[in-house]
Amino acid sequence: MPYCVNCGVELDRTQSACPLCDAPVLHPTCPVDTESPAPYPQAVSLPKSSRKKYLAFVLTGVLAITSGVCLVINALAADSGLWSLFVLFSCALFWLLGILPLVLWRSSPYLYVLVDVVSISLYIYSFSVTLDSRGWFMEIMLPMLGMLLVMALAMTAWLRRKRREWPDICMFVVVSAALSSLAVDLLLHLAVDGAPGLGFSFVSVTCGAALVVFFGFISRNRRFRAWLTRKFHV
Repeated sequence: MPYCVNCGVELDRTQSACPLCDAPVLHPTCPVDTESPAPYPQAVSLPKSSRKKYLAFVLTGVLAITSGVCLVINALAADSGLWSLFVLFSCALFWLLGILPLVLWRSSPYLYVLVDVVSISLYIYSFSVTLDSRGWFMEIMLPMLGMLLVMALAMTAWLRRKRREWPDICMFVVVSAALSSLAVDLLLHLAVDGAPGLGFSFVSVTCGAALVVFFGFISRNRRFRAWLTRKFHV
């Protein structure tokens, strides 16, 4: 077993440098063994939970520095408006949507859905307050966001009950999109015309019905679905 000529620490035959003082290993009668495994890992590997928390910490620092710099610049140039608030709101939304799940990655998916919809609602509402135009938010956006929350929670519960095939998931998404289009059309007519009515949603609902028939056929025809799976690797 060789020893380091600089600090005297015992060395393994696979080491070409001292792990303590980084002095090169020089042993003419005992060359470095490059085939045997090293006595300890060459790279530090953090657990999955620690890696996510570390990434969340770094990204939080990046967003905090970006928001702070923009607020300072905006304060020094007060005549340029309150543009830094939009940066602050955007960073806060990104933190809630992208970074918070890294910290609470074992939490319930219902909590993720609720936090995402509420954070998007507050983000849009902050713009309406900043621009001093809250009417469209209360009349149009708030009902739409409430409908989005209900559909997202319903889809989460539906997916968690049992394993779903991809045609069934496509049908659920298409139906949700068609209903959303119908609700948005009604809300816009109520807000603009003061009376319920239908317009562009007729096209969306008609296309959605055709797609539901198509995906329903795929879901019930196992032979055709197997052919699609082999052909397109879905």
